[in-house]
Amino acid sequence: MNIHLTQSGKLLILILLVTFPTIYPDAQTKSTGISTEPFGDSMRHWYTMHDDNNIVNPVANQPKYQESDYTKIAGNILLFQRDNGGWPKNYDMKAILTPEQVDGVMRTKNILHTTFDNSTTKVITVSALTEKSQWKTTSYDRLVVVDSTAAPIWTRYYEPGTEKPLFCDRNSKYLYSMAEVSRERRSGYGCYTYAPQEVLDNYPEWQKKWAPDQDVLNLNLQR
Repeated sequence: MNIHLTQSGKLLILILLVTFPTIYPDAQTKSTGISTEPFGDSMRHWYTMHDDNNIVNPVANQPKYQESDYTKIAGNILLFQRDNGGWPKNYDMKAILTPEQVDGVMRTKNILHTTFDNSTTKVITVSALTEKSQWKTTSYDRLVVVDSTAAPIWTRYYEPGTEKPLFCDRNSKYLYSMAEVSRERRSGYGCYTYAPQEVLDNYPEWQKKWAPDQDVLNLNLQR
């Protein structure tokens, strides 16, 4: 199977492979394989949250690779990676896919919308080949990587109606992942922010003082 991997995709895979033992120190076992628990939520959601809009859905008694089959699991990770370097969410990277499922994934490689779970990602700055544009010269890049220990993070903008994370470039075109943003803008603009956490942290005190009978956040959480 020939799988095309973009330059940004290769860089992200390299970073994940290099940092995986640091981010998940207990993931590697004694020469028997690698733990896939960091993918745990995504795997469980694929089986428990059936969605007709999924690229592929699990078949009955979907077979799975053993954790010792790490090269085949890595093959699945590359299979699901899209041409813009990102991944769709909520799929089982351990699943032994049928030929029909593989075809379904391959047909969506050029879809630009990619996502990561809000609670398991962070933005990192990495060194990169020097790139010149009419606005600036940069020798670094910013990437979104998986990290189960990461604090909650938000994008600066969300699409009205769908609430999808929203990005844009200098041409003001809607984009749905940071990987689609030009490197000049991606490295020079804060696409993600932790600022909402400060509001959430201060909300209980504010609510008790100014709206004691209208605890809006708790009402929303109970819905």
